[in-house]
Amino acid sequence: MSILENLFPFLFVLFNPTSQSIFSSIWILAVFGVASFYGLRFYKKDYLFCSSQLREVNEKLSYLKESKSSFEEIKKSLTKDAVVGHYWSEFWETVVVVKNQNGEDQVFNTIDAHYFFNEDNLINHQIDTRLYNAIPGILTGLGILGTFLGLIFGLSQINLTTTDPDQLREGIRGLLAGATIAFSTSIWGISLSILFNILEKWGIKKLSVEVDYIQRKIDTLFDRKTTEDWLSEIKHESVQQSIQLKKFNDDLAISIASALEEKLAEKLSPSLDKLFVAIENLNNAGVQSISDSIT
Repeated sequence: MSILENLFPFLFVLFNPTSQSIFSSIWILAVFGVASFYGLRFYKKDYLFCSSQLREVNEKLSYLKESKSSFEEIKKSLTKDAVVGHYWSEFWETVVVVKNQNGEDQVFNTIDAHYFFNEDNLINHQIDTRLYNAIPGILTGLGILGTFLGLIFGLSQINLTTTDPDQLREGIRGLLAGATIAFSTSIWGISLSILFNILEKWGIKKLSVEVDYIQRKIDTLFDRKTTEDWLSEIKHESVQQSIQLKKFNDDLAISIASALEEKLAEKLSPSLDKLFVAIENLNNAGVQSISDSIT
């Protein structure tokens, strides 16, 4: 048998039908059918749907950025989206809106978009990646199982009780020929598992790129301020307020002292003037009395 007949027994089974070639052909076609079924399911049912949804979200975000939409328009744009609607609502719970110096709303996001819009939320919830990750192992296992079943079937064809050397030789020849075909099931199982794994990872990578675009566009829609940034601003404002309050207290103390001094001067000046006059008169009277007594 040629290499092609060993690797593709289902192509030659009609020309040279044997029990081993028929079994291997059926088993290889079954493994190929499993790989084709899940491959087409992944591509048509999951990959194309998820890819179109993510591209639509990217287009909406690009439009919002280019049109410079208002705060309310941005908030309502993706709330009802089938893929990101739930995570968009959760994301907006972390958004902070403050008034700038002109009285306009200024929007800040406090958490990185990757926290909400990641592969686990946008891809793994849409596609059963755990199932598709198991398919390569299943295909490999089916190929190896087919090989062992083929070997068992071939061994059953040997009559070990016979003493005829020609019959034993013919049985061993049939066993080796059947084993050669049986091993082709393992080759097909391993090859299909590698091919399926490559195509599945390629599709997931393409979807991951779309998710990465979503994260970047959301991050560029708003200015980013982390909790640390807010705490730093609060600390800075608190220090400035303390400085202003201390200055105000000093100015207030000086103002109160000046006011008290003015009030006291205003109230006490007439009395002090009268006191000074009385003392002066008293002094003059005393001096006059002394002069009179001397003379």
